[in-house]
Amino acid sequence: MYLKYLSAGGNNPVLDSAHTQNIRHILRELFGLGDYHLRQVESIISRPDLHARIHEKIQEIGQQVRKDNVKHIKSYVVKSLKNEFDTYEID
Repeated sequence: MYLKYLSAGGNNPVLDSAHTQNIRHILRELFGLGDYHLRQVESIISRPDLHARIHEKIQEIGQQVRKDNVKHIKSYVVKSLKNEFDTYEID
């Protein structure tokens, strides 16, 4: 799995919204997350300053899932994103 995050730079609400939607789609398609799980990470995935880092984290999570190191994928994805970004602050 290879995901590439493209940023136009600057503050573009339309682009930010599109990236958020893309992340939701990736989480649904790759890991089977439903609305319940997406609501748990909405405050994280809706932050434009984190989008590039979230894409990187999704790749890391995907590697762990493919290695069969994860039994409860949906819970693992939510917990991984929360652990990584819930306390993330803008530098």
